[in-house]
Amino acid sequence: MAAPADTLLVLVDRPRDRELLAERLRPRHDVRAPSPRTFGSVSGDVALVLVDAQNATRHRSALAAWSTETRVFSPVLLFLGDDERADDDVWRFVTDVIRTPVRRRELDARVETLLRHRRATVALREREAELADQATRLDQFASTVAHDLRNPLNAAMGWLDTARETDDTAAFERVDAAHERMLTLIEDVLELARQGDLVGDLEPVSLDRVVRASWSDVATPDATLTLTDDAADATLLADFDRLYELLGNLFRNAVQHAGSDVTVTVGALDDTSHDGASTTGFYVADDGPGLTEEVRARLFQPGARGGPNAGTGYGLSIVAAIADAHGWTVDATEGDAGGARFEIRGVERPPENTEAQ
Repeated sequence: MAAPADTLLVLVDRPRDRELLAERLRPRHDVRAPSPRTFGSVSGDVALVLVDAQNATRHRSALAAWSTETRVFSPVLLFLGDDERADDDVWRFVTDVIRTPVRRRELDARVETLLRHRRATVALREREAELADQATRLDQFASTVAHDLRNPLNAAMGWLDTARETDDTAAFERVDAAHERMLTLIEDVLELARQGDLVGDLEPVSLDRVVRASWSDVATPDATLTLTDDAADATLLADFDRLYELLGNLFRNAVQHAGSDVTVTVGALDDTSHDGASTTGFYVADDGPGLTEEVRARLFQPGARGGPNAGTGYGLSIVAAIADAHGWTVDATEGDAGGARFEIRGVERPPENTEAQ
């Protein structure tokens, strides 16, 4: 997909010169050429201003505000005749000067150089914002992990003191349970850290096969799995192992949240709105107590728990990471049975008559 055209603002007094300049620039750029006398301010989407000396003076406040108060390079290209001089106060916002009459090749070169510099600074600022956001999330993540590890560690230390004093078997079992919880938490955190973009080649995958394989590792003797007919027949483009993990975390969440006798339903979804392409999806629903709006709002955040019977709080973060690495979306809603329902959309279909693994 081609990058969107840069927006250029032309402020030139003579109408004919303004029209010719706009026509010259329009094949490759989005050009705005208003009457300078009705011009008010430079909008934030403008990438470059081309202005003559009269309008540089007339609109110096607006141009100075746009050029100097934004965090990205905001160039102003000034047109000057051979014997023409600009007022001293315009030089604080003028980036470059081009003498008139303008040669087409020189104009194209100057414009492209200024725009290239602006694109680079925009990309740099966007990257800085991304890194700042990542640093903030990393700090929050570290604080959450430290807190979540401290709780079972404190519990283990307390029960260990009790066990030493009383030699009570139940106290030793509590210590062992706390250690198991810490181990599970560490494994979940490491799994979440490994996700990122770790999705291998996408291959045709039978939803029925991967669902049943993942369920066999999670299900309790009293739990029930139901696949709708369309889910049993569905074939998806996915990394089998990552999809296996995604489903396993959703199944574990259902068992932990709804109880060992939970009924879990997996169904297919039609999704024709994802990026304009014909895609599919699936859902995993349970018959448990469902999710409150408060829980739903933070459900996919690392460490978030859906209730007192929930696990470490990282399983659904792993689900979100795997879905995102595939280019899918995941949302939590209420199922037909009143329980939790997780919908994964934007899943590509393989070509027809393709053998699935």
